[in-house]
Amino acid sequence: MKKNLFLAFPLILLSACNGSDSNSDKIAKSTFDAVTAELEQANKAKDELTKKNQELAGQLSTANVTIAGLTSEREASLKKIADLNTSIEAEKQNYLTLKTDYDALQIKHQNALSTGKIGPDGKTGFEGELEAKAVALKISEDNLIKMASERDAAIFDRDRLNAALAKLVEKVCQ
Repeated sequence: MKKNLFLAFPLILLSACNGSDSNSDKIAKSTFDAVTAELEQANKAKDELTKKNQELAGQLSTANVTIAGLTSEREASLKKIADLNTSIEAEKQNYLTLKTDYDALQIKHQNALSTGKIGPDGKTGFEGELEAKAVALKISEDNLIKMASERDAAIFDRDRLNAALAKLVEKVCQ
């Protein structure tokens, strides 16, 4: 009987091991499936991040090109404003000089009229000069108006470019 007991015992152990192997296989399979699912999710997330990074890189590249273009335009606008300011100041000085000369000629003309220093043609001799100075004053005044208008347009353009740059930088930095 002892002999039968020893023969039966290994069968019980073998049976117990077979049962635990099956359970162990199920746990291993379940763990493997869970890890595989997590790995697949991680790979999908990685792929989505890679795609999003590529999109963002493209947007950033486009934004950088746009910023460079807008910055270049703004610098040109700033230069134009500075040049126009210089030209306006020079033209103001020219206008003031012409106005001073015109006023002096007016006084001479009025003095000539009041003292009777007029020629046989009834003119004082200042009429031609006065007319030329009046034309020069009008041209100078027109130039000032034109340059001020151009400067205002350049300032508007600069402000528009500054706003576009600020909006683009804000968008890129989000």
